[in-house]
This record gives sequence, C-alpha cells and structure tokens, in this order.
Amino acid sequence: MDPFDGPLIVLFNAHQAPARTVALALLLTKGGKVFCVVPSMQLSGLHETMAAIDANGGRAAAHEADVSRRSAVLCGMDEARRWGGRQVDYVVVADRGDRAREEVDDDVMALDVAEMEREMDWGLLPHVWATQAAARECVHAPRQTPLFFFHAMTAPGLGRIGPLVDSTHSAIHELTQARRTYNHLPVSPGRPLFAFSLTLPAPEPPPHSLTPLLDALMSTSTPPPFPPGSNLEVDPSGRPNELPRFREVTSGAMHPRSPPRERVVQSRTMASLPSLPGLVCVVSDASSDVGQAIAVALAKKRVQMVVCGGRESAEIVRGIEDEGGSAAPYEGTIDGAFTFAETHYGHCVDVYINTNGGRRDQRADGLDDAREVWRAEVIGAVRGCQMAIRHFQAAKPPKTSACWVLNLTSRRCVASHLTTAALHTLTRWLAHSTGACAVRRHHPLLDVRVVAIDTSGAHPKGVGDFVVSLLSGQGSAWESGSVIRLDCNGSPQNVAPD
Repeated sequence: MDPFDGPLIVLFNAHQAPARTVALALLLTKGGKVFCVVPSMQLSGLHETMAAIDANGGRAAAHEADVSRRSAVLCGMDEARRWGGRQVDYVVVADRGDRAREEVDDDVMALDVAEMEREMDWGLLPHVWATQAAARECVHAPRQTPLFFFHAMTAPGLGRIGPLVDSTHSAIHELTQARRTYNHLPVSPGRPLFAFSLTLPAPEPPPHSLTPLLDALMSTSTPPPFPPGSNLEVDPSGRPNELPRFREVTSGAMHPRSPPRERVVQSRTMASLPSLPGLVCVVSDASSDVGQAIAVALAKKRVQMVVCGGRESAEIVRGIEDEGGSAAPYEGTIDGAFTFAETHYGHCVDVYINTNGGRRDQRADGLDDAREVWRAEVIGAVRGCQMAIRHFQAAKPPKTSACWVLNLTSRRCVASHLTTAALHTLTRWLAHSTGACAVRRHHPLLDVRVVAIDTSGAHPKGVGDFVVSLLSGQGSAWESGSVIRLDCNGSPQNVAPD
C-alpha cells in the first residue's frame, strides 16, 4: 500500500504561517498528503511550507493560482482531487498574514480605498471561494466521512488597518457559522461540511500543540468540545476559547480579550440634539424601498432631502414635493452629493444615511457576487463615513448640533450576511474613531454619532418611522457605535453587546 494513501489536505494560501501550522497539525494527527495552492508571487513562503511538510513525513504538491479569483480557487480544488486520486478530506485556508504592524492610528480618515480593496481580495475572498469549492466537493460524489474546513487566521495587531482586519474576521466568523451551503449546493446529512475558524496568536504555536484540539474537533466517537460552526481563539499553548459574536472596541481595533480601554461615548453636553425641520439629509440610495421610505418619512417632518438614486430619484422627489416636502434629486458620487446639498440648500449636511446595505431586493442566494456586495456595502460605507466627517469638519460656521451617520444593513442574501457582520464591527470602531478624530483635529464641539441599523425583516415604512424618531431626539438612548435591530414593525429590539 502506498504509505501516502491517507487523507487529502488542500491548503489555500499555503505560504502563510497560519495555514502551515494547521496543515502540519493535521498531518501529525491524521497523516496523508497536502496539495498547496499559492499565489505566484509568494513562492518563497511556499518552499518553507513544503519543506516543513516533507520533514513531518507528508507528501506535498504545489499549484499556483490567484486565490482572490473564484474560478482559480475552484480549479485548484479540482487539481487537488486529480493529484490525490481521491476526495478531499480537509480544507485549510489562511487569511492575509502579511499585514504591516504599524503604530496605532485611530483616525478613520487614514484608511484608503486601495488598502480596503487589498484586504477584500486577499483577506476575505479566498475564504469565500474556498468555502464554495468545499461545498462543491461535498456534492461531487457520496461521502462516507465529513469534509472538515478550517479558516486559519492570525489575531490582528493594533496597526492602522486593524479595524479592517477585524471586520474581515467578523465576516469569516459569519461564514463559519452558516448552517446552509452556498450557490444552491445543499449539503445533506450524508454529505456533511463541518467548518471551524481558528484564530492563532502571533507568532503561531507549534503544530503539535494543536493536535489535541483538532483530534477532538474531528472525533467521530465522542461529541466534539465545540460544535461545527464554532469560532475559536487559540492561546500560545494550543488551548481554545470560543470567541464572542461581537468584539470590544480597544485602541484602534477590536480584540476579544485585549485589556479594555475606556469606552469613548459622544458627550451629549457638548452638542445639542438637532431639531428635524431645517435639517439637511443625504440618502445614498433612495431607489430602494427602504431608502425611499426613509426619504419620504423625513421629508414629511420638513427635513431637506438630497435623494441619490439614479433616474428613480426624480420620481421620488416629485412624490415628496406633492406632499409638501422639500427634496432634490442627485445623480453622481456621494462626495458630490454633499457639495450639491450645501449649494442647493445653503446649509451644510447634518445627516448622512447609507442605505446600500439595507436594500431588500432579491439577489442570488450564493456567494458569486461577494466581491461586488462587499465593495458596495463595506468599502462604500467607510468611504461615505469619511466624506461625511470631512464635510462636518469643514462646516462654516462650525456645527453646534449633533451630526449623524446611519449605516443600514440587511441579511437579504448569503453575501450580505458577511457584509452585515463586518459593518457592525466597523460601526463600533468608526464611533470610537470619530471621537478621537474630532479631538485631534481641533473640533472639540463636533459631535458625530455613527449607528448601524439592521433592517432584516423590517417593513420599509417601519424603518422610516424609526429613523425619524432616532433623529428627532427619541433616539437619545442609543449611543454612538450602537447596532440597532428592528423587528418587522420597525421597533428597536436591542443594542448588540460589545
């Protein structure tokens, strides 16, 4: 018998230390052979991984692929099956582990689109596409044993992009917890896919310290200590702890067990709550039913609206004006919308509502469009917040009432489950960052409140009514950084815990 006729392990981002550590632990636990998928620019790290596999009694092969592309990852899985001559037993995918460890920078304005795009391409999408590839593997042929999937990640540092890393990890945690599979590929009880995420310390623990944990998670004779879908943080000795669903705001990033710093709460004595009549509000996408409901509800309260939404915006504006409200349509970038609002109404914007993540339209129930959804709903939300803050800071005369940034989210499809988790995490950091940003930029009276509103299942009219109550002062119970969930009638349910 071939001594390597054992389990087949597929390793995506094989050049990264977390993937190497988990793969070696699997080898020590189960034996077998490893198929390494790696970007062509990372061959030096690949050589280190393959040498370690060989030194630990395994056999390895390499395949170059752009793991940020779905087709390349699916092709890598097919190549692994052909090389191994059997079904895939274990999949390990590592996150982007080459992030710089810079000094802490709490300023939201320091993030740029290029960095956010890189984090999406190399920190998130390999996990998304590898999950799809594993789901396809589960329906490729009947399985006698489950396919085990491990998201291997490194705890983020407190660097400038720490918040982006945390938002990526939140999305991966949501992906791990998903009970259904993706792209209309059901995983029946006879073809199970068991997923776990493992967050490792830096530097990574030795592989042998992880073998008791992996052996327990994959045991078929005794119940595992953590059920499939668990998100685990591993300490330097290899002991696991289950991560909470939401992370705590610390110095520039959200770490679940970092020493907590004093929570930044926007002072309500420094700025008064605004009066709705006369406020200027920009709604990023009023063509959606939720965005339209918000625009109409605010216009009825004499809020001066700038309605962004392409060709549909003119029709929405006509409906608002027919009811005696004030609104102006705008087609163009969000940055231009702020300038247009100030020119049109002669007053700086007071409220920015990002409704891109709150759309209720039906999309494909897969992850094929994950890149587009992430770019619109996460990167777009951060960019919108940056533009709003820049506009608030430049106001002449300086603002003396609270300014609001509302990020709407909705779990309308699998991809938006990921963006919702990420945006909820980012909201906490954005709220902290706007406080630090206001002080550092010599705007001690600038009170910016950043809130996320989860509209999943809520009726659009109920969402509009809640936004009115929030901005009119009835929302004083909601601190900046809150994640507010609405029920089907638009009533708030709770603030998600830190």
